[in-house]
Amino acid sequence: MSRIKKFSIRWHDAWNNYEEGYYSLLEIKADGSPVLCFMANNEAVRIELGDRETEFIDKMNEIGIEKLNNNSFTEFCHDGDTWLIYIIYDDKDIAAEGHCTMPRELRNLISYLNSEWNLPICKMISYWLKEKNGKMPKPRYGQRKWLDDDWRLNNREDFVKLKMESLTN
Repeated sequence: MSRIKKFSIRWHDAWNNYEEGYYSLLEIKADGSPVLCFMANNEAVRIELGDRETEFIDKMNEIGIEKLNNNSFTEFCHDGDTWLIYIIYDDKDIAAEGHCTMPRELRNLISYLNSEWNLPICKMISYWLKEKNGKMPKPRYGQRKWLDDDWRLNNREDFVKLKMESLTN
């Protein structure tokens, strides 16, 4: 029986187009082993975890994916990328969403899926995974620069404060 009960990552543009993003779901095979099914850059990709499910779960725990739970990561702009993550495994139930941002934990999960399981990096988020001399590049129009620490803004006052700080630095 699979320990992973739900695995969904959705990443699309402002008009809900997934052609250059991700759309995933979980399939449980007849033998009970989990398969992560992705549409990545409009191509079907299957990641059969099989007997490596525990390794995958251990990596999600190491990444700290549960830190995303019940958080909204949002940059206040009209157009831009939108993502949603919903994962249930063991006793963890993780749901989070964001707009024009990419928290460290999600970035690390996508990088891991790419390096260890050959999930293609979708065109929309390739920007977020590029580093130069250990730093993220300046944001392209409509995107928020990557912050090394958690960025959880719950109201407009936090956003204004952060914006003012960035202008004075």
